[in-house]
Amino acid sequence: MRHNLAPFILIGLMLTMPWAGVTETSPQSSIEEPRWTAAEAAENWYHSQGSPGQQVTISVGSGLLWVQTGAIDPLEENPILPKNLEANDDPFATGYLIMQLHLNDGVLAETIAESVDAIIVDTLPEDAWVLRLPSSTQARSDAIIQLADNEQVRWVGAQHPAWRLDIDLHHAIGDLNLDLTLALDVDTSMLEDHLYGVGAEFVHCDIYLCQVIGLDAAWLPALTRDHRLLFVEGHDSIGIVNNYARSISTIDATLNNHNGGLDGTGEVGALSDSGLDQDHGDFNNRIRGVYHQFGPDNSAADAHSGHGTHVAGTMFGDGNGDSSTRGVAPNATFHFYQLEHDPSGQLARWGSLYDMFRDSHQKNAHVQSNSWGAQSSWGQYTSDSRSADSFMNDYDDFLVLFAAGNEGSQGSQSIAPPATAKNVLTVGASTTGRPGTTSAGQVASFSSIGPTADGRIKPDLVAPGVQICSPRAEEAQNPAGWSCSSARHTGTSIPLYMSADGTSSATPVVGGAALLARQFLRTEMSIPNPDSALIKAILINGARDMGSANVPNMDEGWGQLDLEESLYPYNGVIAKNIFYDSSQTLSPGLSYAYNYAIDGSYGIDVTLVWNDLEGSSSTSQSASRLVNDLDLTVTSPDGTTYKGNDFANGFSTTGGSKDSLNNVERVRLASGPTGDWTISVGHSGGSQQGYALVISAVGNENPISDLAVFGGSIWASQLTPLENDYVLLRMAWVNQAPATTTSYDVMVEDITDGQVIWSGTRDPLSGGASDSFSFQRQFTSTGVHTIRLTLDSTNNVTEMNDEVDGTNNNVIELDLNITAIGVRITPHMPDGSMPSDSDEVEIARKQVLDPSTGVEVSWDLTLANEGTSDEEIVLVVTPVQMMEQSGALQPTEDEWEKVTSQEGPFSLTSQGGASDSTEVTVTMRDLDADLDAFNGARYALPGTYVVDVIAYYRMNPTVSHTIRLEVEVLRVEGLETILAGTNGLGAIPGEFASFSLSVLNTGNGETAYEISCETPNRWAVEVGSGNSSTITLDPLARLQFLPVSIRVRVPYIVDGLPSAGTVEDVTCITTAINPTTGLPNPNISTTESADNGVEVWVSRAFSADLYDGSGNPLGPSGFIEDISVENEQEISHDLVIENQGNTAIDFSVRASPAMPQWDLEMVAGALSDDRFLQFTLQPGTSLTIDITVRVPYNANDGDVNQIDFRTELAGAGFQENRTRLVVQEIADLALQLPESGVIDATIGDYGLAEIELENIGNVDLLLDWSFGTLPDGWQVGFASTTPGGIAQGSTNSVTISLLVAAGAPPGPGETLSIIIEAQTLDGSKQFQKVAELGIVVLPSLWVTFEIDSRIEIPQGSPTIGNLSVTNSGNIACDVLLESTSPEGLDISLDEESLEMMAIGETRVVTYTLNSNSLRGLQVVTFSGTATGLSGESNTPGNESVTLEVTITGDGEADGIAGILESLGLPQWTIAVFALLFVSLLGFAILSLRRANMGAVDTIAPSSGEILASQEVRREAALDVVPTDDDQMSGAVSADELAAALEQSQPKLTLPPLPGMQAPTPAGLPPGLPPAPAPIPEGLPPGLPSMDPPLPPGGLPPGWTMEQWQHYGKEYLERTGQV
Repeated sequence: MRHNLAPFILIGLMLTMPWAGVTETSPQSSIEEPRWTAAEAAENWYHSQGSPGQQVTISVGSGLLWVQTGAIDPLEENPILPKNLEANDDPFATGYLIMQLHLNDGVLAETIAESVDAIIVDTLPEDAWVLRLPSSTQARSDAIIQLADNEQVRWVGAQHPAWRLDIDLHHAIGDLNLDLTLALDVDTSMLEDHLYGVGAEFVHCDIYLCQVIGLDAAWLPALTRDHRLLFVEGHDSIGIVNNYARSISTIDATLNNHNGGLDGTGEVGALSDSGLDQDHGDFNNRIRGVYHQFGPDNSAADAHSGHGTHVAGTMFGDGNGDSSTRGVAPNATFHFYQLEHDPSGQLARWGSLYDMFRDSHQKNAHVQSNSWGAQSSWGQYTSDSRSADSFMNDYDDFLVLFAAGNEGSQGSQSIAPPATAKNVLTVGASTTGRPGTTSAGQVASFSSIGPTADGRIKPDLVAPGVQICSPRAEEAQNPAGWSCSSARHTGTSIPLYMSADGTSSATPVVGGAALLARQFLRTEMSIPNPDSALIKAILINGARDMGSANVPNMDEGWGQLDLEESLYPYNGVIAKNIFYDSSQTLSPGLSYAYNYAIDGSYGIDVTLVWNDLEGSSSTSQSASRLVNDLDLTVTSPDGTTYKGNDFANGFSTTGGSKDSLNNVERVRLASGPTGDWTISVGHSGGSQQGYALVISAVGNENPISDLAVFGGSIWASQLTPLENDYVLLRMAWVNQAPATTTSYDVMVEDITDGQVIWSGTRDPLSGGASDSFSFQRQFTSTGVHTIRLTLDSTNNVTEMNDEVDGTNNNVIELDLNITAIGVRITPHMPDGSMPSDSDEVEIARKQVLDPSTGVEVSWDLTLANEGTSDEEIVLVVTPVQMMEQSGALQPTEDEWEKVTSQEGPFSLTSQGGASDSTEVTVTMRDLDADLDAFNGARYALPGTYVVDVIAYYRMNPTVSHTIRLEVEVLRVEGLETILAGTNGLGAIPGEFASFSLSVLNTGNGETAYEISCETPNRWAVEVGSGNSSTITLDPLARLQFLPVSIRVRVPYIVDGLPSAGTVEDVTCITTAINPTTGLPNPNISTTESADNGVEVWVSRAFSADLYDGSGNPLGPSGFIEDISVENEQEISHDLVIENQGNTAIDFSVRASPAMPQWDLEMVAGALSDDRFLQFTLQPGTSLTIDITVRVPYNANDGDVNQIDFRTELAGAGFQENRTRLVVQEIADLALQLPESGVIDATIGDYGLAEIELENIGNVDLLLDWSFGTLPDGWQVGFASTTPGGIAQGSTNSVTISLLVAAGAPPGPGETLSIIIEAQTLDGSKQFQKVAELGIVVLPSLWVTFEIDSRIEIPQGSPTIGNLSVTNSGNIACDVLLESTSPEGLDISLDEESLEMMAIGETRVVTYTLNSNSLRGLQVVTFSGTATGLSGESNTPGNESVTLEVTITGDGEADGIAGILESLGLPQWTIAVFALLFVSLLGFAILSLRRANMGAVDTIAPSSGEILASQEVRREAALDVVPTDDDQMSGAVSADELAAALEQSQPKLTLPPLPGMQAPTPAGLPPGLPPAPAPIPEGLPPGLPSMDPPLPPGGLPPGWTMEQWQHYGKEYLERTGQV
């Protein structure tokens, strides 16, 4: 191979420059394929601007680069890679380059990439993109230098080949099955041919993926350096059931077709379940913690069914041991709440769901899956249901999932609480089509069915839940399913994975999909903390209606999970748009509308979801639990209205009523008119409620605006101005809709005078923005003048609400009372001067009061008579009122007084006279404020307070003037805190130490406060009524005092720590919340610490667990099961006692057997006794007591020995464990089928499957084998020896062979039943086991031939014959015929190529034979090569046929005579040869007889010698085919089969019974004693001998049990079985 040296020019530079990259997949969507990329997703998703849009800060990553070998900071560390997969020059070889930015800005990444003529082809978390550089070496080197110098780029560097190869393949050897992810920017059309060229057995490529079977691992380095490949990973084997779940739920399609980065990276999930195998490799350091505070014990072990590990693997497993078992979110981290009582295997939960979910939320989880539920109260809304609803309403960024339950057989209303909660996502199970199960696309028969008791739709979704293959806990003693993978736990034979059924298995599938949807919203849509209602709406909106169109229904809810349709919806080749909004909050009686231009021909899906308030706790179960009733309405361009959840045949219909039950509402239309569609959400009852809305359709959001006035839109400097005074008027309004308006006209009118006093055109106003203007107006006539403001007066702007649509909110009016000139009130400026204009009057009439320095404010006023006559003037000051922002006046909360310096009336001369004015002071004072109060200052409450000062002629009140005086009382923040109950603070481990923190608001306004408490070692602290260490209090009024409880949990003891007497400090910081920003104000804060901290008190906790000899926990006394034992059996138990406290403990253990005559021994190290042990354990240590019990030889059947073990503390406290041993026989078998559950068969060849069986009883068993019925022509038998018996505790395996009939159609269909009849040796117990294997017939090429077996042709005369050729396979094919014959025998076919032979078709081909030189017997062979018409077949399996041809001469001798004659010998030499042959044969027979006579007393011939004499018959016997009444048929009888099997294993000559003289058994040395020693005296005659164990196949053929007792041990030694 030629190597271009140009790529190495810059290697030195590349090794020293700061190589530097987040995630963005760049492949462009194809017009032929309805797929679009992650980058295109952002262009098809829209946040519906139902309210003013908010800027979202672009997230900044940690700087880590997440690659196949782990997370690294490329600026700080160099990756450690296999040398053959490391390549710093990779950018020059492939064009791939990683670019990491300082922040997750995909637009910026694209811009930077375009600047160097590169494109984005893939993404890497965090903040990194994989670029494809320009094609030339020089352009690539220039691009690298330019990117490295860009300040916006954090790092650029090589994408090492190791990072494009699944880490599980880094050291792979042998032939591999692979999936190759292809780059979409280069030509991959020749890749399939190239892969075949390097030895792959099978390759199938499309434009996205290549699937490769049987490629040598030596080619992996070359593949990783191929510029056409983005990633290389192991191929998921057919039959691994998580692939079924991922495929059916379109999770794989989402990753493969659109966004390969969706793997849960950056997401935190949670599970609550039985327990977790934390060492299982599929979780790879992604377990954030296993918590016990809500479970019944402190053990995380998944010791019983392995249920918790299985569901955790489905949601979070990364397929470390078998990549085809990968879970849904394999890169997410998670924590786990164990709920199983290990000794009994029962689930239990302590505390409320609200607390558990809140703890989970505090640990940063946002999705929690729960695969468990109540065992009763089906369909009911229980306290758990209510607790879940309450939490999700309070924490709207946390999604809870519950399994619907497995009670489908009970019929409707079988949903198990808490899955009946409104807000949780309830999941049912669908089928997967696994062999032997119901075909995919149906609701599993066991899946619980809705509705809830109050009629709500449940489940919400279904997901695959049949034979889901997922991790198995190593410690699981009663695993919930069969092994589904060949992988095993390290150093054991325990399967690493198992398959299981149930809604339990389906729920984590949806939980994982929810994490992926959340990751999508964060990374692609830059929503930092998506609402749970939005995620739920997205998943439901994309759900697929299974079977006939009938959603919603109570079996599948809204359908089957379809992640691709949820995130990347399309119709044919058209990608749909998705519009969403979760920013609105509605009050009752209000609605919100959205308007879109939609092409209705592609259909419309609309989903509304809200987290409702918790339902009633006491109403009847049939009453609706809905609290806040939102309603979805969709109006088409032609005015047709569709209400939410009004469905028929799977789609929305008209004429129905609104839904007042469900908090999920949908409108689903297959098609509709094109035009403007309006989607509205209304609130018809309840309290304020937020919601999430998702719409998928082909269209755009219409740019709708809404100009609106508000309460203070018209403001006047004076409401009662004097005639001819100038009044300052201000007009203000907002655009309360999202879209920017066009230019519009505004008009202000004086309705009283009928004049337009202002008009003009305003510039476009953006959504959420406001506008205003001010002008002065002089009123020349007295009386009331009505001022009207009209927005968009010429109706240029299309609005949601105006004079055309909705409620007209474009007009507002204000009345001004214009009074006649005569009297005037003028406030003085702050410096005492008189205001010179109206602006200064505005300044003079307003003041500000700092309540921390004063309680009153005064104005100096000039009261002037501007009339032409002397007048008596009355001055009136109104009571103090509080003015709201809208201008409305309200009574004051505090008592205020207003005081004038003079009372009046005032006699004033006419204008210009000596006494035409007077000075008056007006004071406003808060009487409740007291800056010198003994218990702390009491400040005036904040706000704007006003009085109106009115002056008028006493004799003519219509001549008047009014001025409003305003004081703004500033807000003053204040805070005081104090601790109580901290003396002697402490608790035992696991318990809470409690004290209180009292908070006093010393400010003057309502203030919220945040309290945050912590300890140096991060002990759990709960503030208030919850279990969070931080709480925000509801606002406290001025001087309001609130005590808050603080609880510090002393940690549970681990390895004896924390020890008694340990002291932990606790500090609480209280901070005021700024009412304007809603953020803590660090300037108003206090810090309090408990004086002596929290002390750890003494704990004497311990555990005592009893295990059987296999390590299975026996459980507490009330839950134990009987253990079956036999006479003289020795039973082993372990009693494990652990000091779980924090101080040394003295223990005693006493055994109390019900049958004391049985031998019992307890041993612990140097300690031993039959009844009583004493010892001391230090904190964190444990002691294992080995207990041995021996069953007496004379124990009676049915005897029960119940043994109690009492573990007691010195002083107080004890625990009892119990075992119950029952003397009885147990006969049982366990069968292990192949992990795939199927047997694959090709027509013309045997399909093989191995079945393992284990005797799990306590007695030996005899076995008889048979098969179920199969179609005619199918043959089944054994390809290995079938054991006739199996000893207790032993295992064996049997290989089944299957031959299917010609023409059998490909695919799954038939089921093979293997029936095992078992019985004890004495026949007292009998039972049957049936193993069922699905049969998958593979596409097969098989050509068969028929021809006469022998013909005779004369020499030199051409002879014609017929050859029948049949397509006995199951696919159409072409056949190329071939023939072989001896040299000198010519053969020709009239057709050598048979084209397009149909399945089962037979064609007759004519052949011609001729020979001019040969004579005698010759052999001709006919064969053929078949080729599938579509290339879809397996390796062809073709037969051949031979034809014996005898060539005769004209009148000449044939046969031997002819041969002799051809050699020149006369025919009489035949007699000579015959005589010689007979003589030699006689001599051989005589020699053989003499040899046999000399071997009478020697060892018998070996089994191999015996077998050799019967080899032909034995092979025939083992070539099994069925008969009508047996499993074997053909030319071999059942007796012959048995004989062949008998001869196939080593055999000893039968020894005589004891006391009888006989030859030494075959295979043993001569001189072996013929009988054993007699039973020693003194032992009971019936004492069983210590017989050797039977071999796996039972007694050797021909042996008796007596013979086995005496010579069985030697037999086992000689045959290598011991």
